[in-house]
Amino acid sequence: VYSAKYAISRPLYQSTNGKPSAAVSQFLNFELGPEGQAIVEREGFFRIGKDLMEQNEKNLR
Repeated sequence: VYSAKYAISRPLYQSTNGKPSAAVSQFLNFELGPEGQAIVEREGFFRIGKDLMEQNEKNLR
């Protein structure tokens, strides 16, 4: 931890007030898609796991 090489992570929860608008849906789909997840990883964060990805896809339908 002191060397700053210890990875600390926590979940990031996002919610919408009811059904998301078209713009919000487009952003969430980008964020969860391959390009968005590549950015997440490139910036030093962890990609979303398969189980959470499936849950998000179900919730966004």
